[in-house]
Amino acid sequence: MSEEKNRSNSELEKAGETISAFANTAFSAGLKFMNRVVQKTEVALGTSEATPIDQTTEELLARSESVRSCISDLIDRIEAFIEPDPLKKGATKLMSMVGPSSKIPSSVTQIKEISDCMFTHAQKLPTNTTFWQALTSCGTSFKETAMKQHELVTEMGTKVLTPLHSMMDNEYRIITNTKDRLMNTRLDLDSLKNKQRRNYEDVSLNAECRKLNSDFDMIKIELQSQLDDFCGAQGQAKLSFILNNLTEILKN
Repeated sequence: MSEEKNRSNSELEKAGETISAFANTAFSAGLKFMNRVVQKTEVALGTSEATPIDQTTEELLARSESVRSCISDLIDRIEAFIEPDPLKKGATKLMSMVGPSSKIPSSVTQIKEISDCMFTHAQKLPTNTTFWQALTSCGTSFKETAMKQHELVTEMGTKVLTPLHSMMDNEYRIITNTKDRLMNTRLDLDSLKNKQRRNYEDVSLNAECRKLNSDFDMIKIELQSQLDDFCGAQGQAKLSFILNNLTEILKN
């Protein structure tokens, strides 16, 4: 009985420690969030200053928004060309989240349906009539056009849409997360600077401020590198390669 009681007490102590740690973490996160809200409000009202972000980073951020807008528009227009029906387009997007879709877009099926229609009616006619020959010839042309259209939209999907989506879903998403980290770190730093002005002799506060300032600079360097890959020389080279692929696809 004594061992069971000790074990039970030990388990209760561990549970209490876990709950206490969770409560402390939640309280700390809540306090940090409130400090950020207050700091953001004070900056908006002009009662507090924000740590400046250098011009290079600001220019890269502005350029990244232009590139993001361009890529987003290209994706929308190309997807509308491949699948003009907005309902089917939405369904295809949902299916693609589950796995690769082999569904033929309506831009292809409509051409094929014309071909099938002509072949169906040609079968009801004698093969030695001019109308049978015209239906068969025209149906064959539509069938070949459908095959070419299918090849066109397939290549546009794999060689153009897929890499464009990758830039948006992977690279730009990482940039957004890093930018959020930078802005949150700046809010924490500015809030700490305000405390530091009131307690300039507080050694621990000064050390924490130096650490946050170092974190801010490191995140900024990280963001600059990501932005350069996305919209700098390397990013422009990737986009040029994708668009050159599209040009070759259309030529063929």
